[in-house]
Amino acid sequence: MRCLLLLMLVFISSCTEPLPEQAPVETNSVRIMAIRFEPKIIKIKVGTTVTWTMDGVGYHNVVWPGFRSPFLNKQGESWSHKFDETGRITYFCEPHSAMGMTGTIIVE
Repeated sequence: MRCLLLLMLVFISSCTEPLPEQAPVETNSVRIMAIRFEPKIIKIKVGTTVTWTMDGVGYHNVVWPGFRSPFLNKQGESWSHKFDETGRITYFCEPHSAMGMTGTIIVE
């Protein structure tokens, strides 16, 4: 019985550890999947234009404080934005933000 309790405690504690953050990918293309952006974190240089392209199904947009893209809902449909200032922008899909559909752009 003690062994079973110990195993249960180890399992529960391992489930509560945060997942490691993904390393940023140097690219200017983001795929919009069913409920995720891929890659989740990208790194770009100032002046780079990033393009988000639908590669799944659903009704998605790209939102960050003070900005909202139009909704995309067709395979292959895309939307682009040029980043002219350094910083770290965390964005999300409005309809799916509660499901964790977020991404990050590091502009250097």
